[in-house]
Amino acid sequence: TETGEIFVAEIARGSNADAAGVAKVGDVLRAASAMVPEMKYGQGNLLLGGNGRPGFRRVLYVVPNGEDYRPGASFDQTIGAVVSNSRAGNFDVTLVLERRLREE
Repeated sequence: TETGEIFVAEIARGSNADAAGVAKVGDVLRAASAMVPEMKYGQGNLLLGGNGRPGFRRVLYVVPNGEDYRPGASFDQTIGAVVSNSRAGNFDVTLVLERRLREE
């Protein structure tokens, strides 16, 4: 949005979000789990100059907002972070959502 936030616009019936029942329309996405590629070295290999093997490390991707938010680019980066969980295997995606109190 123009406010620099990514929020839940709808929840598809039958989706994982619908089944979990935790996310609500209007919730603001603050962070998501992501997998970052890295080289993994055995304990002795690093000291002896041996070869490593490619792997992944799970991190928490903080969603850009406010001054850091760039329309289009920030959304694409955030979706990329969420999708990266599937590249490393069948990992559950962790989302950090903010629910705001609304004045009635």
